[in-house]
Amino acid sequence: MFIAYDPSSDKTKSSSRQAINAFVAATASVKRRDLKNKDEANEIAIKMKWLHERPIIMTRGEKETEDDTIRDLPPVSGGEKGNIAGDGVKVKGPAHGKGRPLADRSRMRRAVRDGQVPGYAAVESLIGSAYTYPVPKKAYYPALLFQRQNAFLEVADQYRDTFAYNIHNSWTQTILSDPCLFHATMFATSSYGDMARQTPNNPVTIRHKVETIRLLQEAIVSSQSHGLSETALAATTYLLYFAKLKGNLAEGNMHDAGIDSMVKFKGSKSLATDSYAHYLLQIRHVWNSTIDRRDTVFTSPVAGPRPLMGHYTSLLAIALQKQLDRPPHFTLPLSVLEFMITFDDHVANAYDFLDLGLSPASPPSSLGSPPDTGNDDAQRDIQCALDCCNIAAGIYWRAIVSRRQRYPQPDPFLASDIQHLKAAVLQSDTLFWLRYGPEVLRWILMIGAVAAPSLADQSWFIARCYMPSAIIRPQDLEAFILGVDHMLWLFNHS
Repeated sequence: MFIAYDPSSDKTKSSSRQAINAFVAATASVKRRDLKNKDEANEIAIKMKWLHERPIIMTRGEKETEDDTIRDLPPVSGGEKGNIAGDGVKVKGPAHGKGRPLADRSRMRRAVRDGQVPGYAAVESLIGSAYTYPVPKKAYYPALLFQRQNAFLEVADQYRDTFAYNIHNSWTQTILSDPCLFHATMFATSSYGDMARQTPNNPVTIRHKVETIRLLQEAIVSSQSHGLSETALAATTYLLYFAKLKGNLAEGNMHDAGIDSMVKFKGSKSLATDSYAHYLLQIRHVWNSTIDRRDTVFTSPVAGPRPLMGHYTSLLAIALQKQLDRPPHFTLPLSVLEFMITFDDHVANAYDFLDLGLSPASPPSSLGSPPDTGNDDAQRDIQCALDCCNIAAGIYWRAIVSRRQRYPQPDPFLASDIQHLKAAVLQSDTLFWLRYGPEVLRWILMIGAVAAPSLADQSWFIARCYMPSAIIRPQDLEAFILGVDHMLWLFNHS
């Protein structure tokens, strides 16, 4: 249990308390001297043990000092309340202060579009002094924050009623005003980069993890008198997420139990359904169920039937419906849509054949070449999207056929197809997917995450699902979770 939240827990025997305090003080002293040592990664497990089992005891991390190598640039001038952003949209609010200036935002967008990967100095110039941090500044803060914001920079304004827009705007302001959540966000961003580069024991990641844990301890200790904030829940969710993605399942389960205790103490009804904290609490069930290879997202049975296929709660059906609801100029190319519709028809029609014990006709295995658009980049985007859909559809189809067999056999092509799907996703343009079909990309990545035979491959797909899964409206979150439940049931049958 993360914390008992029982006032009587303060009545621990004094002798035992003194011994524990002495041990923690000694351990903290050693860790301060060895913080930059690679062995710190192993010590974190000990620190987590105290976090979950002795929440009354506080350890003090290394005091942060102002980084003298960085000087704030002068603020950008201007700032009427109505300003024109780089995309021509008039937005409210000041052009400088705690938020990023609109002029800088436009420059950042142009830098990304031009394919530039800015270094520390360039990012500092782009951001200027717009960001104010809740902790003393370090040289790498602007670049690390830019990596986080870059994921949302191009598409957040396109999806204004989704969690992605919330993350990019109001939640960013929360991050920049809350030390615990700031460290947790920097830890998460750095961890994602570590996974992509396969870099273990990154001192930046370790530092922010240690600081997050320390501040969480303080938040828990003060929760009896000051309550527990949503940011503490969110910070713990980040620790859970990356612990499991990196294969530290025991640590991840500890965080999971801690979140359950926090929610019980705080009360889940106190969270607004459109808040990012609520989203994180709901989405953790998706990733937990996926990594644990359960056949359901839910801890208790869901009322009503769970049809095999062709059901409105399948991620495939949701993806197609969302595509049909989009404005014509913001849908996937026609050749991709035609394939998805044809495949969905095969899935729906297969139900009658399988119920009769017959083998359904296989969907088309070859898509041919997309029509010539006269634009090499557009042609490449279409072909890469078709490749992703084709490979994912093959994995999905074999799972459907296997699900109706009395003695299901392992998929002999699964391991190789997962590698082919990873290669196809890497070849495709993520921005193309996010602009025109995040729901289809979500279906593709979830197939990879659920079907992948190894945790490493699962983590690869789950990490890339972060952005597409955030492009969801609060009112559509339940449908997404039900769709994931359907996919888990389809793939994880015994």
